Parts: sequence; structure tokens; C-alpha cells
Amino acid sequence: MRPEDLDLFGDVGGRTAGKSGSAYEDERLAREVDVLFVFGDIASNRLVAELAQFEEEIKKSVFITYLAHTPSIEAAKAFVDQIKAKHADARHNCWGFVAGRPEDSMKWGFSDDGEPSGTAGKPILAQLSGSGVGEITAVVTRYSGGIKLGTGGLVKAYGGGVQQALKL
Repeated sequence: MRPEDLDLFGDVGGRTAGKSGSAYEDERLAREVDVLFVFGDIASNRLVAELAQFEEEIKKSVFITYLAHTPSIEAAKAFVDQIKAKHADARHNCWGFVAGRPEDSMKWGFSDDGEPSGTAGKPILAQLSGSGVGEITAVVTRYSGGIKLGTGGLVKAYGGGVQQALKL
């Protein structure tokens, strides 16, 4: 909600501001309106409602991206473990999570799971943190096709898979 969208003398949350006759009531409603303006973006944080999955093949390697709502670091790690168990035969299960609010970097984590350093977990986390979605975990499973993708190809594959899954 933007400040200009709110009619200060009209309906605010089912109540009428400016028409109560009580100066105290008008002041209280004005403070509530100010709080709406200050914290309006907090309420608009997006969350993933259900499990999302995106699969693509790049140079004979199959990349399967899973996204899930995970409200805590423990839930994120449990989701990662669940996907690792499901794809125990995969070459790599790389992951990244934003366990709290998108801007709270104290609750971020990632792993390259054997891929060259910085080619999987960081691109996954970069897509998650840049999306503005909070309480989310991405796990990208890779079944290797035997063709080397190079570091740039890996970054593009892992980050691109998460980007596509976020669009679902």
C-alpha cells in the first residue's frame, strides 16, 4: 500500500478515520497509518507457497532444480537432506537458502557439493537473494553427462535453473 492510495479521512482497516469525534481516536488511527507506511514493504515479502521443480538438459547433463518454503535454517537443511536422499545417485546436489527475510544475510547458506568453488552454491544463492523471496531453499541436482561445462557454464546452469524455477 502506498501513502497516496490511503484516504486519511476514509476507511482504514474497516474503521473510519477522522470521523470519530475523539481526538485520541484520530491520533491513534494516524499512528496506525504511519505504521502501515513504515512497514508496508515487510508485509509484501514474497514466499514460495508450494514445492517448485524445473528440469533442463545442458550438454547431456541433467539439472533438476527444487524450490521449497523453508521458514528456518533447520527446515532448509532438512529439505536439502530430503532431496539428497531422493537423488543419492546424482553426481552433485548443490544448494542455497535464505532462511529468513531476504535482506537478513545471517540466515543465508550455500554449498557447491563438489563442483568447483563458487560455480554452484553462490549462483544459486545470488538468484535467491536477488529475487526478494524469503524463507526459501533451492537444491539443484546434477546428473553429469560426461561433457565438461567449464566454470562459466556451471555458473549459468545452476543460476539459470533457479531463475527459471522462481518464475514457476
